[in-house]
Amino acid sequence: MKSEFKTQNGTGIIELIGDLHVVSVDELRQKFTDWSQNHGGLKYVIVDLQQTTAIDSAGLGLLIAMYKQIQAQGGELVLCSMNKKVRMVFQLTRVHQIFSIYDDLDEALRNCA
Repeated sequence: MKSEFKTQNGTGIIELIGDLHVVSVDELRQKFTDWSQNHGGLKYVIVDLQQTTAIDSAGLGLLIAMYKQIQAQGGELVLCSMNKKVRMVFQLTRVHQIFSIYDDLDEALRNCA
């Protein structure tokens, strides 16, 4: 899994590329922790899943942990651009009820302004 962390107009954007699963979560967790410590106080963080090809329970757990961490800092973590396969995992596990989910990055950015 590759990941890119950036900010745009005061909103954090995390692009996840590849499979988000047990093999990749530890590295991603560390990158997220380092990035969020350096960018504390962001009101919104968008996780862009457009290039995420698959996700397992470890990946879901990491996203929930990220959500809780951002929420504890007074912000909100939202998701966007899920393909059908990834969306199905969220729906089957009912994790989609936790997050605000947008169809694409532009919609997420408009709603997080």
